[in-house]
Amino acid sequence: MRKSSTSDLEESERAVRMSGKRRTAIVGLAVLLAAVGFSLVHANVASAQVAVTVTPPADVNTVGTPHTVTIRVTGCAFPNLTCAGVKGSITITGGGTPVPASGGFTTNTAGQATFTFTNTVAVTNTITARVNPSGPSGTATKTWVAGPPASITLLPSKDTNVVGEPHTVTATVRDQYGNPVPGDPVTFTVSGGTPTPPGGMSPTNTAGQATFTYTNTVVGTDTITAREAIGGRTATAAKTWIAGPPARLTLSPPSATNPVGTQHCVTALVTDVYGNPRGKVTVRFSVTGSVTTTGSAMTDDSGRATFCYIGPPLPGADSIRAFADTNNNGMQDAGEPFGMATKTWVLPVSTPGCEVKITNGGWIIARNGDRSSFGGNAKVDADGNVSGNEEYQDHGPAQPMNLHGNVLVVVCNSATSATIYGQATIDGTTYYYRLNVEDNAEPGKGADKYWMLVGNGYDSGNQILQGGNVQVHKT
Repeated sequence: MRKSSTSDLEESERAVRMSGKRRTAIVGLAVLLAAVGFSLVHANVASAQVAVTVTPPADVNTVGTPHTVTIRVTGCAFPNLTCAGVKGSITITGGGTPVPASGGFTTNTAGQATFTFTNTVAVTNTITARVNPSGPSGTATKTWVAGPPASITLLPSKDTNVVGEPHTVTATVRDQYGNPVPGDPVTFTVSGGTPTPPGGMSPTNTAGQATFTYTNTVVGTDTITAREAIGGRTATAAKTWIAGPPARLTLSPPSATNPVGTQHCVTALVTDVYGNPRGKVTVRFSVTGSVTTTGSAMTDDSGRATFCYIGPPLPGADSIRAFADTNNNGMQDAGEPFGMATKTWVLPVSTPGCEVKITNGGWIIARNGDRSSFGGNAKVDADGNVSGNEEYQDHGPAQPMNLHGNVLVVVCNSATSATIYGQATIDGTTYYYRLNVEDNAEPGKGADKYWMLVGNGYDSGNQILQGGNVQVHKT
C-alpha cells in the first residue's frame, strides 16, 4: 500500500470545497425559481408577446339560447410557455339582458378557458376577455336575433272614420321575449262593405311591423284580419265607417197631383257623396205657388226627413224646395245640397147623387161688412154627371162683385154639408170658385151657413144665413 502524500490531502480538500459550492448554487437557483421563476405567471403574460383571443370571433344565435366562447392566452414567457393557470375577467356589453353579464376565467393546461351566457333581447353584444388585472385582452361579437313568432297584434284595435278616407292598420309580430320578428309575411283581409283594396300582403320590417292601408265607401263596421305566415297566428281589428258630409238631397215624390184642400207630404233623402244616408241633419223646406209655407225636420238614421202641408182651396200648382242646413244657421250656404219638387192641385171627384139647392133669396153679411146675396143649384146624377149654376153678388161698398158661375164638381162632405166647385168670369177674367154650404135647419135663416171663395182673392168667410135656405140631399 502506498502512503498518502501531502499533495493527495490537499487535492481532496479542494474537491470537498467545490462540491459545497455546487450545492449552494443549486439551492440558490431553486430558491430563485420558486420565488421568481414560477411567479412569472403574471409577469410573463404582460410581455409584448402575449395575446388573448376569443372564438368564435362573431356569431349569430336566436335569443334565449346559450352561447359559449373559448378564451385562449398565448405567447407567455419561460417557464410558463403554455400560459396555464392564467386568470382573467369577462365582460358583456352592448345592451339587452345578458345572463351572466360578467365573470372570470382561469386557463387550463392548454392556456384556454370557456364562458357561456345568453340574452333574451335582439341586440349585438361585445364579449371582452382580459388578463387580470390590466393585461392584454381580446374581443368577439355575438348577434342575437328574434325567435319564432309568438304573438301578433293589430292596431288600432278599433277606430272610426268618415267613408272615403284612408285607414291604416299596423301588425306587429314578436317572439316569446317580445322581440320584433322581421321578414315575416303578413296577409291582411277585410270583410264588410266595399273595401278598396279588399286585402294585401306585406313582410314585417326590422321593427317587426307590417302596415296595410285601405278605404271603404259604405257605412258600417269592417273586420280586418292580419295573419302572419311563419307561425300562422292572427289578430283582428274593427273599423267603423260613418257617412260623410251631406252632398245630395233628393225630394220624393218629385212631382204629384192631389185634390185641393188635402195634405201633401214630401220626403227629403240626404246622402253623402257615396250615397250613404246622413242622419241628424236639419232639412229646411219652403213652398211657393198656390201655397206659401215653410217648415223643417231632422233626418233620421235612414237620412230621411218628411214635411207635410195642406193644399190650397182652389186648383193651382206649387214649387217645393228643400236644402240640407249642414251648419244649422237657417240659410242655404255654398255647398249645402238642395232638391226640388212640384205639386199640382186639381178639383176633387164629385159625389154621385149629391144635390144642393139654395132658395128663398139667400143673403149674408160678408167678412168685409158688405151685404151679399146669392142663389143657385148643383146636382150630380148617379152616373157622375154634374149640372147647375151659382150666382153671388157682393153689393159693396167694400168689395163689390157680381159672380155668375157654372158648376164643375159637387161633393157631399156629410148629410148636411157640401162643397161646390166651378168657374166664373168676373170683369172679363175667368176664375175658379169654391162654395161651402151647411144645411143645419129648416128654414135656414139663422142656422144654415154659406161661404164663397173666389180665385181673385175674394173671401166672404163662413157666414150664417140672414135670409134664405140651404138644402143638401144625397140619394
